[in-house]
Amino acid sequence: MTGRREKSTSGKASADTSADASAEKSATAPASVAKHAKHAKHAKHAKHAPRAPLKPNLDALDHQLIELLKVNARLPLVNIAKALGCARSTAQLRLKALEDAGVITGYTVSVSSTRGPHVIRAMVLISIESRNEASVVRELARRHEITKLYSVSGRYDLCAMLLTDSTQELDAVIDRIRNVPGVIDTFSTIMLSTKLDRPE
Repeated sequence: MTGRREKSTSGKASADTSADASAEKSATAPASVAKHAKHAKHAKHAKHAPRAPLKPNLDALDHQLIELLKVNARLPLVNIAKALGCARSTAQLRLKALEDAGVITGYTVSVSSTRGPHVIRAMVLISIESRNEASVVRELARRHEITKLYSVSGRYDLCAMLLTDSTQELDAVIDRIRNVPGVIDTFSTIMLSTKLDRPE
């Protein structure tokens, strides 16, 4: 009887040990599954994460193509290929690659001036109070006579390119610029003629 009891107790202990092991394994299984699920989630996000576009290494042919399009963006592919000395398909693939990579961002047109042959072009250098730069730029941007406005280094802070119909109009615009709050001083010069106008 005693031996049976000991055997029964031992069997019970073995059963309890097995039960504890099963319980421990069951308890650790969800943590393991969660860990694998977490890694899988990160891998999924990494797989689908957007990649920054790679900047291509431009060779001589790419630069020649870009220069041709700067001069005439409507140049037919046949003419481009002939100028580059390559097949039409090669020129087309190069052009598409430059567009896809963001090197060529768009095409534009140049129009002749509608102001007549006696239009006045001038450059006005402007010295301003640095704390008022934002408000000065906003005010100058409202002037339709100002076609371009640059931030420059040196004695002056801004450079405005103006287009007017007469010197009288130019003088009036410069007076208005000088009256903008934050403007300290200006220096203007009139463009006499265009010697070279190369596309940027």
